[in-house]
Amino acid sequence: MLEPTNLRDPNLPADGPGHFLFVKMARIFVDTERNRSIAADVIVPSDDGVSMAAAGAPYPVVVVAHGFSGFRDMVLPYAERLATWGYITITPQLPFTGFLDIFNISHLESALDVLFLLNAVCCESETDPESLLYGKADGGRLAAVGHSLGGKLSVLASLLDGGLRAVVGLDPVDGAGPQGLFEDDPDFPDLVPELVPNLKIPTLYLGGTEGGSTAEWADCAPQGENYHQFWTYSPGPSVEIAFQGADHTDFLKSSWLVDLFDFCNVGTADPEVVKALALKYTVAFLNDSLLGWERYREEYAGTGAEADRESGHVTWQEKSPLPSEHQSVALPPPLAVTYKKAYPVPNILNAQRNSRTWPRTDHSRVIAVPVCSSTSCRAAGRCWWAERTRTTTG
Repeated sequence: MLEPTNLRDPNLPADGPGHFLFVKMARIFVDTERNRSIAADVIVPSDDGVSMAAAGAPYPVVVVAHGFSGFRDMVLPYAERLATWGYITITPQLPFTGFLDIFNISHLESALDVLFLLNAVCCESETDPESLLYGKADGGRLAAVGHSLGGKLSVLASLLDGGLRAVVGLDPVDGAGPQGLFEDDPDFPDLVPELVPNLKIPTLYLGGTEGGSTAEWADCAPQGENYHQFWTYSPGPSVEIAFQGADHTDFLKSSWLVDLFDFCNVGTADPEVVKALALKYTVAFLNDSLLGWERYREEYAGTGAEADRESGHVTWQEKSPLPSEHQSVALPPPLAVTYKKAYPVPNILNAQRNSRTWPRTDHSRVIAVPVCSSTSCRAAGRCWWAERTRTTTG
């Protein structure tokens, strides 16, 4: 059960903005321990469009992640809309997720990027009086939203750390890139069906029924790896909303550049209707799951979703959590490391990497999850995640 939040329900419909304006800040987050630099937009609630709001703080924190070969601007509308409802949102340009970085990409490392960003913002809120975010982030209300690969990374991040409270997948895809290239590679774990049953949080999966493409060599959202597979193997509470006639990129902000190279454009649905409904469902789900405003459940798993079904836009289904005595999925044992909090970590982290001639460390295994972004935060014991080290095995 969530503790009461300082935010008050504005009693507004979920299909529009909340009662805040927002301010967008361009930031560079540097994870010195993993040698990764992440450009991101941090978008915060505002009363005047100039400074960050204070009323209702601390605010929930949500990472909104783009997909493979995507750009953060593509998912920016989700981050901006959530900020108007009182969320701090982080929209990163995830490193090594572009097509030209195909031999540097690691889904595991990218999921750790999601955790690092949540951790960095919350640590800054706790320890830096000079920061605009000081005292404003609620480390107990964390979530991730992601499109395509970003949806997979959001789910993987929640499996790696118990701090996330909810996940939204926007047409998530469980694939690892070009077919057969990264099979059985621990950097590219298959979440379905093996790992997704270990989720312990509410999930919402939105997807289009037209996952094909104009390219002969690959579908954009293959049926065996799409949103329906995530929902099928996720435990409850979980909701699936299938957008009739929508394709993989209908969920994204449109631009002439995206449209020019969009080989996923095979749908018949109105993209603007798809985006409007996806925004509504995302807001309603997080208002319910993170803020405890239960009336919004009707918007994504009740009368609102049913009205959209009757209009021919979507179909939807849900599953409730099983009573604990009926749960049959056994969690994998935690790794043999000392944690600040004892979170179960999937066995994928304990697998030795394959030997490759990649421009990074080979023959190593990850044995814990990421650290705080600052030494002072870590020394003060305010991190939620464990120390992270690598041990050479060959």
